[in-house]
Amino acid sequence: MSLARLEMMIDELGEITDTRPVPTEIIVQYEAVLSPTLIEIWKQKGFCQFAQGAYQFVNPTEWQPVVDAWLAGTDYEQQLGGHFYALSRTAFNELYIFHIETKSHLKINPVHGWISGSIEDGTDEYDSKIAGLTILMDKQKVDWEDINDKPLFDRAVKKCGPLGLNDMYTFEPAYALIGDAALNIKYVNKVNALVQMMVLRQMIDVPKSIIFNMDWVKEAARQPIKDE
Repeated sequence: MSLARLEMMIDELGEITDTRPVPTEIIVQYEAVLSPTLIEIWKQKGFCQFAQGAYQFVNPTEWQPVVDAWLAGTDYEQQLGGHFYALSRTAFNELYIFHIETKSHLKINPVHGWISGSIEDGTDEYDSKIAGLTILMDKQKVDWEDINDKPLFDRAVKKCGPLGLNDMYTFEPAYALIGDAALNIKYVNKVNALVQMMVLRQMIDVPKSIIFNMDWVKEAARQPIKDE
């Protein structure tokens, strides 16, 4: 089933263009808490990248400081606490994260400074939740649009070159500085993803929260979250 889903992703997104083997200690660390489907893809294909960087799976441990920085001060941190893990990201670094206890799936949008997603009640089967968050992707979902609603990814590759596993496309000057005017191919640049995510976080006060199922957030706030 895992490899069948992977083939579906390749059909939708394009071939795997780069990959990094997943260390055994990372497999051991996460195989008890993350999706068996995702873990099997890690084992078979590593932290793989599709279509020259349009989309890729990430190392949750490597990305944990970014996740923590973006959640700091938000409703998600205050109501649900920690245990959010980064699973995958797009070329413009929309970062998909997952909350283990509640099975909630969120997306960090670094361009606009938003965090959005659905807060769940923790009862759904988590393999399907994570698989749905990370694997059911297509080119339209992972692309970004300019101020005229035209896709940017292919033009970004042509201008800046394909993305390495550590790279992302960004707008310079940033959206936080000049607003919609930033969404232009002439402002697209290729940068280090981990560094740029921290830079973009520092440009705003607290990320805007776009939360679905707010009633569950309030209920979750009453429930203690155990430390690992």
